[in-house]
Amino acid sequence: MTKTITVTGATGNIGSLVVAGLLEAGANLKALVRDPAKGETLRRQGVQVFEGSYGDADAVAGAMQGADSVLILAPPNPRGGKPNRVS
Repeated sequence: MTKTITVTGATGNIGSLVVAGLLEAGANLKALVRDPAKGETLRRQGVQVFEGSYGDADAVAGAMQGADSVLILAPPNPRGGKPNRVS
C-alpha cells in the first residue's frame, strides 16, 4: 500500500529535494504551496497541489486530509521579513 505524504514548503530549497526523493521512492504526494506557478510544476510531476498559506485553514486542512504523514517545512519567519536573531 502506497502511503500518502503531505509536504509543506514543497517548492523551497529543502522541500523540492524531499519531494524529488519521495516521488522517486513511489510515494503519493500532496503539497501546500503559496505560488500557483510553482504548484503547476509539482502537478506535472503527479503531486496533488493545494494553494494557500499556513494562515489559510481550509487550504491546510485540504492538504492534510487523508495523509498518512505530514512534513512541515516552514521558513524561519512564516509571516515574512527578516528572521529573529538571538543575541
